[in-house]
Amino acid sequence: MPLREFILFILLGVAFTGLNGRAHAESLNHVLPLGEKLQGVEVSESEKTIVIEAARADAKLPDSNGSLSCLKVDAQSSIQNFHFEPKTSEGASGLTSVWVRVGASGQKDTVCSKGECVGSFKITTSKSGKLNSAIPGTAELSHRALKLLSEPNFTMCVGVTAPAQGKISAKSLALEYCPKEPECTEEPADISGYWKSTYSCMDSCDGQGGEKSLTIYITQDPEDRTKAKYVDTEGGKFSGSVCGNKFSFIGGGSDWGESGTFVLENAGTASKSSQYSTHGNCCIGNCSDKLVRQENPTAG
Repeated sequence: MPLREFILFILLGVAFTGLNGRAHAESLNHVLPLGEKLQGVEVSESEKTIVIEAARADAKLPDSNGSLSCLKVDAQSSIQNFHFEPKTSEGASGLTSVWVRVGASGQKDTVCSKGECVGSFKITTSKSGKLNSAIPGTAELSHRALKLLSEPNFTMCVGVTAPAQGKISAKSLALEYCPKEPECTEEPADISGYWKSTYSCMDSCDGQGGEKSLTIYITQDPEDRTKAKYVDTEGGKFSGSVCGNKFSFIGGGSDWGESGTFVLENAGTASKSSQYSTHGNCCIGNCSDKLVRQENPTAG
């Protein structure tokens, strides 16, 4: 099998997976048949990183008039159409680990260390080679990764480790994608000020994290209150747009990128959901916050 097809298999089969980090107005389901090209890919216990310069047309990504706002795959559903064939009679019980990064065209020398993390996943494998479950079962591309993959050309780096030598085959993928939301017609709510957040996150590298807290400070442009930005006490900086009671944002900190939605529930409370990817270790995750407005905040 050509190396180019192998990389596209890994990227589509594992990287395009849905974390439910943001709410979208509409999502479309699509089954992507993989045909005969992605049968019998050789894998082994030793991790190998592979860099390739690719084209969007080769990946055959679903398109909605050229304007996608999200791209996901249901990994758990997809692996039902995958099969691993161990090379030895001892079988291959264990985990298959895959991580993927994406970068701009021409970034082949640095994409493995500095590319946008699309995801890292562990797929449980039975002795017979049956792929039973993907951890995490779903994941969604970050805004930056989606933007990079929307370019005519891009660069990828993939790392793969299998529980034993063998071959993996795939028939189809279950995709979910979202067209861009229609132009907002609602007046922006007043979300400005200090908010105390209690949150928890699920991470593809570390699993479910414990409850933590931070303070965020939101400002809205006095000339155009649909424009807003905020900073938090963990060093994050974000900006985005306000439509009615919803604030869609993107940003991050020194070692992570994050995007999501802040929803004003009433004058004093709000909720927030987001999805992120880290720049150091290639990890993806999602967070859920409950927020309370603060009149006289204290950082924490």
